[in-house]
Order: sequence, then structure tokens, then C-alpha cells
Amino acid sequence: LVELKRAVRSLRRKFTKDPIMIMGDWNMRRQKLEAKLATWSTPMTVVQVKGDPTTFTRGRNRDIDHMVICRPHAGMVARLRVKHWDLADHWPLSAK
Repeated sequence: LVELKRAVRSLRRKFTKDPIMIMGDWNMRRQKLEAKLATWSTPMTVVQVKGDPTTFTRGRNRDIDHMVICRPHAGMVARLRVKHWDLADHWPLSAK
């Protein structure tokens, strides 16, 4: 996450008013990710999933895939859901 943190900081310097969104497998639950993001100089937050947040189904079901967005633009995402497709061990996120 160190390199990603640097990349986000660099993007924020270049694009001061534009939203920054990152989606994918963070390999940690929402609460742990929120704690990590709280240490970043760029204010980022995890978008709340509507419905069941489980995205990883191998073994114990867990929520380890997330969308992260810069806090001032968090309202841009009206709905984030998990698509329950049986194509892989992770279920994809869908945002509107």
C-alpha cells in the first residue's frame, strides 16, 4: 500500500479537483482498510456496499474487495453492490 499511497498523493497534486477512485481486491476487511486510509494525507474513504458486502467466497466469506474514493467526492457513487456471479472466487463490485 505504500506505493499506492504515494501514487494517490501524486495524482491529488496534479488533479486537485478531480475525483480519485480505486476499486479492487484490498485483501482486508472494510474496518482495517478505513484505519489504513486514515493515515494517508489524501482523505480517502471506503464506499459502503448496499446489501451483503461479501466478495470473497473461498473458505470463510469475507468482504475484501472495495471501492475507495476521495472523501469530498464520496457522494458521486449512488449505489455500490456486489454481483453474485459464480465465475471466480471473488465476486465483482458494480457501481452507479
